[in-house]
Amino acid sequence: CAWNTAEPGILFWDTILDNDPASVYDKYRAVSTNPCGEIPLSPYDSCRLIASNLYSLVDMPFTANATINENKAYSIFYEAQIIGDILVDLELEHVQKIIDSTQGKEKKLWENIKEIGKSGRRTGVGILGLGDMYAALGVNYGDELVTDYIMNLKQKAELDATIDLAIINGAFPDYDSLLEYTNISIHRTSGNNKWYCSLMDKFPEQQFKMMEFGRRNISFSTIAPTGTISILAGTSSGCEPVFSLYYTRRKKCNPGETPDFIDDNGVGFRNFNVLHPKLQVWYNTTEKKLGNDLSLISKEELDNLIKLSPWFNNTAGDLTPELRVKTQSILQEYTTHSISSTVNVNNDVDQKFIEDIYKNAW
Repeated sequence: CAWNTAEPGILFWDTILDNDPASVYDKYRAVSTNPCGEIPLSPYDSCRLIASNLYSLVDMPFTANATINENKAYSIFYEAQIIGDILVDLELEHVQKIIDSTQGKEKKLWENIKEIGKSGRRTGVGILGLGDMYAALGVNYGDELVTDYIMNLKQKAELDATIDLAIINGAFPDYDSLLEYTNISIHRTSGNNKWYCSLMDKFPEQQFKMMEFGRRNISFSTIAPTGTISILAGTSSGCEPVFSLYYTRRKKCNPGETPDFIDDNGVGFRNFNVLHPKLQVWYNTTEKKLGNDLSLISKEELDNLIKLSPWFNNTAGDLTPELRVKTQSILQEYTTHSISSTVNVNNDVDQKFIEDIYKNAW
């Protein structure tokens, strides 16, 4: 089915449970996911999504001096986690309004939803603009050093934020360090799943602080598709590469306009190019040879220009499944929930090709 229609997607459930901070708590152990699969959820819980635009963290994008603004990035990641926690309270307020106006068995459903949200305070803090961040820095999609750097910084900020929130407002009500670690009094190194062991290795300062104060949110980070948000932000979506830097659309001709295309009903249409928004930004920064609006130039000129851009050979159709899986493995290392990501392949690949992608991903 995956080979034939690209459905279903795939989740490695054993890996999820062994790398999820919530899984050591029976009450919050995931049994399913939200529709796009990026948040494994326990019964009655919900996904509360927010995303930071990685492209916006690059100073002097598309120049030789382009660099990630570390202080800005840390602040935005930290504040995103704070806002994510606020979303929990906003949700609880509205759920209470539903409870107050609901009767019978449905009322009990909403009471369960409120209880699990209040006691676990799960958040889903993610990203968008990863593909454009690489381009703005002048590196290829999936650059391992850049990917590890930005995701390590993101999780550090999120850990600091959720611990600080616990200091100010209290840890999530069911927090229990004895469920998360064994032999605490001896050396504090025995995590009860891989996530807690990894925390000791990568973020020992935050881990020790968490042992003392707890954390506000049982699990907190994800990478969602961010389709609509990325359109509004004018950047690439989630952790995906740019699918295409431009495509052609048609609009009906106004009276007196010469059509580029006439349909079977005799209706005339004009063709126009729709560009990836950051392509125009790159052009305005570096080239400026063909006029101001790239949507007005010919397809041939546009294709030649794209060959000069940092996205050349870095769009979805150019990248190998091996690179996509490798990149996702780095992203997942710093993400407490799951990831929604698509690996694009040619239409003529056989079933073994798809099988090998899944095995490699596992």
